[in-house]
Amino acid sequence: MRGPKPTPITLSPMQRAVLQRLARRHTSSQQLVKRVRIILEANSGTGNWDITRQLGTDRGTVGVWRKRWWKRCLQMNHAPARLQRSPQNR
Repeated sequence: MRGPKPTPITLSPMQRAVLQRLARRHTSSQQLVKRVRIILEANSGTGNWDITRQLGTDRGTVGVWRKRWWKRCLQMNHAPARLQRSPQNR
């Protein structure tokens, strides 16, 4: 049974390059590398179940990191507007 379509992840070329570099670095923690790989796979259009199988992780973990990335990107996109409305800038 198929569930709802997962939240799409889009990366800028710079974000993708940084994440790929983190995934290849020998000094990156395995925890960080797994999170980075989840985001990179999600960006390539891979579904949560397939990412789970490829990375040998829990489906809930994949969903959590996909949502966290998406929410952080939304926050970053709205940050300039919040700064313009801030009382300090008036």
